[in-house]
Amino acid sequence: MQHYSMGGVRTNPKGETHLKGLFCAGEAACWDLHGFNRLGGNSVSEAVVAGMIIGDYFASHCLEAQIEINTQKVEAFIKESQDYMHFLLHNEGKEDVYEIRERMKEVMDEKVGVFREGKKLEEALKELQELYARSKNICVKNKVLHNNPELEDAYRTKKMLKLALCITQGALLRTESRGAHTRIDYPKRDDEKWLNRTLASWPSA
Repeated sequence: MQHYSMGGVRTNPKGETHLKGLFCAGEAACWDLHGFNRLGGNSVSEAVVAGMIIGDYFASHCLEAQIEINTQKVEAFIKESQDYMHFLLHNEGKEDVYEIRERMKEVMDEKVGVFREGKKLEEALKELQELYARSKNICVKNKVLHNNPELEDAYRTKKMLKLALCITQGALLRTESRGAHTRIDYPKRDDEKWLNRTLASWPSA
């Protein structure tokens, strides 16, 4: 995978996301500072500039805004996460989390790296889908709820696979080369078809 992803949480220039009251800044945000590439060493300067600009907007927002937090949604999310961890601890599946994670890393490194090609991306997509299906049968050997690195890794693996699938699907669909996305089978930039961003989401079901 790339050393830096020209992506992140979509925001406007003020750092606002589509969710009222949620701001994002720096390299975690996608706010059109770099476009589809960036100069090396810009990480610190981006964090400083974003903090200066967005920090002011955020402070003003906190002073002026009336935010009503829907605690039911927060509580529902917490319960969902707790239920999933409980499921992982008691799942009787046979899959090893570290085998799945290692293979996911290999697939992304070998087939979804800097230089990409349609056939390899299709192969990667197929295998990542298989790994995602296998991740539903992960068995956590350490049954302790707290201070359990294996449980933490199992909890994150499914989310990592979702992200890997989004990246791979986006790379397969974008039939051009642009910035850090290089398609060997489509070496030229194609503004007519692809002068736009790819926004990915995952079904809640």
